[in-house]
Amino acid sequence: LLAATGTVTVKVLTFGEERVGGVVASLAKMGFRVVGRFSPEIGILTWGTYSDFGLVRVRLDASYLVPIARLGAVRYIEPQEEMQLFNQQEQYVLQTNATAEGAGVRKIWDNGLRGDLQTIALSDTGLDYDHTMFRHDQSTVTLGADFTANSIYNTTNAARRKVIRYLTMSQYVGVDPWGTDPGPRKDGPDGGCGFGHGTATSAAAAGFDSTFTPASLNDGMAPNAKLVMMDIGRVDATACDDLLSYIPDDYADLFGPAYAPAPVGAGARIFSGSWGGTSSAYTTEARMVDTFVWNNPDAFIVFANGNNPPAPTTGSPATNKNGIAVSGATGVTSREAVSSGASRGPTTDGRRKPDTTTFYWTTSPGG
Repeated sequence: LLAATGTVTVKVLTFGEERVGGVVASLAKMGFRVVGRFSPEIGILTWGTYSDFGLVRVRLDASYLVPIARLGAVRYIEPQEEMQLFNQQEQYVLQTNATAEGAGVRKIWDNGLRGDLQTIALSDTGLDYDHTMFRHDQSTVTLGADFTANSIYNTTNAARRKVIRYLTMSQYVGVDPWGTDPGPRKDGPDGGCGFGHGTATSAAAAGFDSTFTPASLNDGMAPNAKLVMMDIGRVDATACDDLLSYIPDDYADLFGPAYAPAPVGAGARIFSGSWGGTSSAYTTEARMVDTFVWNNPDAFIVFANGNNPPAPTTGSPATNKNGIAVSGATGVTSREAVSSGASRGPTTDGRRKPDTTTFYWTTSPGG
């Protein structure tokens, strides 16, 4: 940031015991008004005090960075990154790599490892729970798929075949999930925009349509597991693309509702995020993952290592230390090869990432 010029968007982090209001007041004296989270203008985007830190997001000219860094309450300043969607490959790559169904081709499943009694919480663009992978049965979308008090949005119900809870994250950034925009509570709203990333990742994790059809190549890795969706996405109708606009400023608000016991939460202990930024630094986002796992040691958090070739960097928050970063294989034809779209590490501070991959590594001359 010291070398930055022109307009930059940054996160100003304060010490936990310091009031964020003082920083906001200082920015106001410098001429920066509050413009709102989604504004493209110069000014203060958001601010708040969270579990053990304060945060102010602001867009400004880089010449103001050093004066702001000198404020007594400021711990440090880092660039603001927009998170991007990551996802590669499916369950058969992790087993025998055979695309046909039948005896002996799904060795992990043949040994009884199908995700029974597990709950996976995914943070993504949303979930089409009317899909055959997720619906309750042939005639019922899911139990309580309306907006009433007992709906999938408001009550955790382990009796649901697949999706036991749908959590709308937009409320943590001040956006009403029941407003005119269906994005905070759906995946790929009507109109042809959005590509259903959250539905795809949910299917890769625990999708199971074999209840209704013969064994499917599209079934997920843990077909007997339950799912929780933490919807952080919306669709930009202008660009016709998915955006991860509703990631809470404090990741305790992201993971906490799914981690909390039912009926308030969903009791999830496995968390998956197929998204991240392009920075391979140890950012605030990575630190928040570490803090949540430190405070909840039975939480298992997995993030995609990144899809940003040719740069080998790992994308934060996969740069965390207490979670797991996973990279992707080329796929069916050559699972021993690293995907051309997968980041390979290391992190900026020299740590080896990813922690694991979905392929077997093969040695080569000099490698």
